Amino acid sequence: MKQPVLAAVAVLVVGAPAAADCLADFQAINAVRAEAGPFRVEMRVSFVPPALADKQPDPVPVTTITTLVVPPGSYRMTKTGEGSPVDVIVLDGRQAWRRQGERWEPLGGDTLPGLTGSWPLAEYVASANLAKLQCLGEQFHGDRPALAFGFDTAAGTTMTHVTAYFDPATRLPAGSRIVTEAGARAIVETSYVFDTTIDIAAPVK
Repeated sequence: MKQPVLAAVAVLVVGAPAAADCLADFQAINAVRAEAGPFRVEMRVSFVPPALADKQPDPVPVTTITTLVVPPGSYRMTKTGEGSPVDVIVLDGRQAWRRQGERWEPLGGDTLPGLTGSWPLAEYVASANLAKLQCLGEQFHGDRPALAFGFDTAAGTTMTHVTAYFDPATRLPAGSRIVTEAGARAIVETSYVFDTTIDIAAPVK
């Protein structure tokens, strides 16, 4: 009986540093690097209705969310498509505005902590409540090799699985795939483009 017990202990001893190393690697590569410059995040949101979930149909596109980020403290998020439109500007982590219709309204200081959370100013891929992190090694993202990480996140009782891809040479984000099962299946395909011409300014009222 001693040999199986010793084997199990060995797995635990070896596995703990491996998991810690994976987490450290992910946190390092996922941290926004101001020196890498401004970037654009394109999110294409689509759904699979519950009645078709087991038939593997093509997802139905419904929304596009574009986020322009100028580290360390500014971003603009614009959502188009189904649902209520969203247009929010955060400037230098100190001021924020939201557009409703054609009019921009300033947001109070008490809203800034929620608007300037870890994503998109501190981390490239949102990973709040991260669980079951896996370092997946090198995989293809589209037609290019990428370093891949998989993990779950939770918001209440809803679980989301994220696969994040990073360029092996630059260690900058290439894209991600986010799948949420909550009745309907929501799929978010995300791409990243670094562009030094991106600028964030206060809205013209």
